Amino acid sequence: MRPLRVNYAGAVQHVGNRGSNHQAIFLDDEDRRLFLTILGSVLGKYGASAISYCLMDNHYHLLLHTPTATLDRIMQELGSQYTRAFNRRHGRDGPLCRGRYWSKAVRSEKYFAAAARYVDANPVGHGAVKDPAEWVWSSFRANAGQALAPPWLRSERLLASFGGSGKRYRDFVLRTLNVLTDENAETFALAALS
Repeated sequence: MRPLRVNYAGAVQHVGNRGSNHQAIFLDDEDRRLFLTILGSVLGKYGASAISYCLMDNHYHLLLHTPTATLDRIMQELGSQYTRAFNRRHGRDGPLCRGRYWSKAVRSEKYFAAAARYVDANPVGHGAVKDPAEWVWSSFRANAGQALAPPWLRSERLLASFGGSGKRYRDFVLRTLNVLTDENAETFALAALS
């Protein structure tokens, strides 16, 4: 029996999914743009927002705020719409991801900051870049005040933890990159800080 999802009004959740058999779910930048367009549309439909996001080749991470208990619907629509669009675009059929998304409720301010850091710096932890600002498919640059944010990315609550300063958030992420390059970084970020 699958565990019940935590799904309540006002929730902040770290969610994500991975390609079946670790296969790529983003083959090019157009796939990534398509995913972000669908994400923005689905979040807007439910009045939800992202606090941070990162798209890697074979998985993605999202830190989402859902004012109403709609995380399950958001993730179902995001997954099904993106899979259909990806399959059309690449002439394939069948499931793209390994199953339903995973999620972890963010229940403390300490974990909130750690989860955002983990999401935004995920490309460093996977060895794709040395500086998270080099990865254009994450919210790091927007959250750090170095780029414009899409309307569905709302970093106010995150930045409030850093005195409203994107620079302080940036410094926090860069100061703690050694945690993210450790092979146990995800376990540390998701378990030890919750």
